[in-house]
Amino acid sequence: MPNKPIALEVKAAPSKQQHALDLNKTGQWTLVPNSLQVEKAERTFDGDDAALFNARAQFEYQGGSRGTGAPGDPIVNIDKMIQPNPSTIRLEPPQATLLKEDGKSVLVEGDWKRDTHKNVVRVSRVSQHFHTANEQ
Repeated sequence: MPNKPIALEVKAAPSKQQHALDLNKTGQWTLVPNSLQVEKAERTFDGDDAALFNARAQFEYQGGSRGTGAPGDPIVNIDKMIQPNPSTIRLEPPQATLLKEDGKSVLVEGDWKRDTHKNVVRVSRVSQHFHTANEQ
């Protein structure tokens, strides 16, 4: 069972894919402001950095529309048609780790999660000194 560096930071990236309901291709996915939240361990590892237990982010689709504006085909904003909007991603350790705090496993290098729209939350920075392995 290989050791992996523990996660110290995560990033959230909105999808570049347009929603299927956005027939006019006018909208885009965005990260909801201040929605990226992480749960950190109390114990610090590299300087002031703490291991991460999980992360959560919300993405919403904005500016999408359908219709040509011609008589009988009005342009309609589709943002409210998309469900769920916003889309929430919760990144948690996919496997239990040997390193724990209060029984909670930590995120490690390579952990990521993507929703059906291809928005993603992933580990972006890891410890250079502290590693853990998965439980068996």
